[in-house]
Amino acid sequence: MWIICFIVFVFFIGYSPLVVRRYHMISSKVNHLRIILISDLHGSFYGKKQEKLICKIKRENPDVILFAGDMIDEKHDIKSFELLLEGLDGYLCYFIFGNHEMRTHRYREILDLLKKYSVHLLKETYQEKRINDSHIIFSGIDDCHAFVAVEDYQKTLGYLDNCIDYDRFSILLSHRPYFIEDYVKTHFDLIVCGHSHGGQWRIPFILNGVYAPYEKFFPKYAGGKYELDGSTMIVSRGMAKNMIPRFFNPPELVVIHINE
Repeated sequence: MWIICFIVFVFFIGYSPLVVRRYHMISSKVNHLRIILISDLHGSFYGKKQEKLICKIKRENPDVILFAGDMIDEKHDIKSFELLLEGLDGYLCYFIFGNHEMRTHRYREILDLLKKYSVHLLKETYQEKRINDSHIIFSGIDDCHAFVAVEDYQKTLGYLDNCIDYDRFSILLSHRPYFIEDYVKTHFDLIVCGHSHGGQWRIPFILNGVYAPYEKFFPKYAGGKYELDGSTMIVSRGMAKNMIPRFFNPPELVVIHINE
């Protein structure tokens, strides 16, 4: 009986509701920019119509919203993502495919949904937008599962890097933080990722994460801000709350402030 009580106790002290996590950057290439980063929703709901999540996002007044993959998976309904996009209709949004979207075999349905709400799909391509009198380059690459071999993924990453104007602020959306050794070789100012779910369980002040897909136990890049050689990688801990329980690792809405 005491074991059950201990598990319940740990669950309640370790569980936290959705939090807003803020990161700050400085860049001479941007006047000011506010980014919302969302990853790994996995069909989770925050309110019946995602109203709690939508309210938090709108309160931040973002210039752009980045979806870094696994918003949809093979086990949950697509409705949660559709309601989120409906509530954010009119915002500038970019999307990349994660590994779970590829497993759904609902590629056409996802594309139709993105088109319906004017979400820009970054599929091994890039777009330039003028925001707050600054030129911003958004690049995106599918999850590595979309490629026959890791070498093909690396070549595509190199292609995107060669396409950017280094005088302009550039952002790369790439689902997995695991490829940091490849990111270091590029010239993107900001790289945003997800996938790791924050290591699912954390031990505050001791372990940033216990386990993450691909990196396995004690992942080095479970979530947070990582300074690379001339660029910054920010990894979201994700928003899934309908999978393995999260301990001391609340689902998070990431806000990135540049020159704010």
